[in-house]
Amino acid sequence: DGPLEITGSQTITVRPGGVYHYTTVTIGASFTLTYAGSTDNAPVVILATGDVTLLNGAVISVDGSPGQGQTSVPTIGGAGGPGGFRGGNGAVTPGPAAAGQGPGGGQPVAATPGAGQRGTYGAPDAFVALTPLFGGSGGAGAGTLTGAASGGGGGGAILIASSTRISIGGTIRANGGSNGTGGSCSSGSSSAGSGGAIRLVAPQMVGAGVVRAIGGGSCTGGTPGGVSSS
Repeated sequence: DGPLEITGSQTITVRPGGVYHYTTVTIGASFTLTYAGSTDNAPVVILATGDVTLLNGAVISVDGSPGQGQTSVPTIGGAGGPGGFRGGNGAVTPGPAAAGQGPGGGQPVAATPGAGQRGTYGAPDAFVALTPLFGGSGGAGAGTLTGAASGGGGGGAILIASSTRISIGGTIRANGGSNGTGGSCSSGSSSAGSGGAIRLVAPQMVGAGVVRAIGGGSCTGGTPGGVSSS
């Protein structure tokens, strides 16, 4: 694929399989590169023979999308980031709200009308190598007699490997999407998606940037995902 140089914020829809072979990768200062999921929901895999560099303020994002706010019609759950899973749909009762998708998808909670469980990453604490690589799970949808909000999507998954160096002056993130904003936290509220997964591999890693895979906020927040470097 040659060199990748980002000189303006942009969104790339992940190609089938999700694998990119670059010579070098440079994300310009204060620009954001967002990867959007494709039909096969593959995680993003960036393999570089040279340096991968995020200049100051640069961002690589595989975040999940937020759920939809409370409305008088059913709502669709937020999409997961690439390799992540969709949030649960919201429903107007008596129609049931949906669970979040993924191994740790949040479940609607019958004992608390209208509320739903947050998405969790869906892997044990010992799963530190992040192999196989997969993203976060979606939060549950919710529903009441008057309206419903949908769950946030789980954060995506990304592997960045360089044969030389990874330099992070900005942020790499795989955060979960927040829940739908409508309703209170106990009635009509859905839940947020969990954080996804970020795996970095290089002989040298430098920089004072941020690598983050946290759950979405708002009401019942999602749990963190995983970050691995080697």
